[in-house]
Amino acid sequence: TLVGPIGVAMIGYGLATASGTGDGEILYVWPVIWVAFFFGWRGTALIVLWTGVVQAIVLFSFPSQASYVDRWMVVVISIGVVATVIGVLAQRNEELLARLETEARMDKLTELLNRRGFEEKLEIELDRARRYGSSVAALSFDIDRFKLINDEWGHEAGDKVLARAGHVLRGQTRSIDIVARMGGDEFIALLPNCEPEMAEGFAERICSKFAATHAPGSPTASMSAGVVVEVAPSDADELLRNVDAALYAAKDAGRDQTATPSPRVLI
Repeated sequence: TLVGPIGVAMIGYGLATASGTGDGEILYVWPVIWVAFFFGWRGTALIVLWTGVVQAIVLFSFPSQASYVDRWMVVVISIGVVATVIGVLAQRNEELLARLETEARMDKLTELLNRRGFEEKLEIELDRARRYGSSVAALSFDIDRFKLINDEWGHEAGDKVLARAGHVLRGQTRSIDIVARMGGDEFIALLPNCEPEMAEGFAERICSKFAATHAPGSPTASMSAGVVVEVAPSDADELLRNVDAALYAAKDAGRDQTATPSPRVLI
């Protein structure tokens, strides 16, 4: 963080010891740009202030001239403008990178997390459950006969069904819940501090609301769900295998229902 201020001081020393006066003040731009880009608005303000102090000392070292005040103001204002522009560009760059990072973990169609985003949050949440010995509910959802919907209605209609599923899931989850589209028509939810009855009720509510929200002229669709609740799960892969097994059980039993593995709840 001292590179910028030291650079300004070295430039000032060079100007003060050079014979005659020239346009060497332009060199202040480089350390100012560096600080403004990497150290935010506070760093930007400090480097502009420091440049003003250094330039004042440089001018005082020259024989007194009435124009030196004007020259100091030109340098400080110019440096301030450059620093502000660079600061704005740096802020926009950070916002763009943050948005791209978020988009890399989101499924645009459903506005849920994608597989990558879910897997990153999964380990964090399971670590928390192990630390506090709390329960975690994993729920897997699958749209029944989704391939048939695509074949009969087309992929655009299928996308609308997927978007509807995402809307229902977003509307029913808490801020601490993690919900994702894992791919195709498969969705998963992780509910921290959730008891079996709550988890099963959540799954049934999602399936019921999804089946009831189709718009006129769009395909009707239902969901099957698998539910697993574990206390301080030791292995994420095993948890996901268990919830997949529960989902397959719901499918095998005739679809449009919720199933849990046997034993009913893994605790």
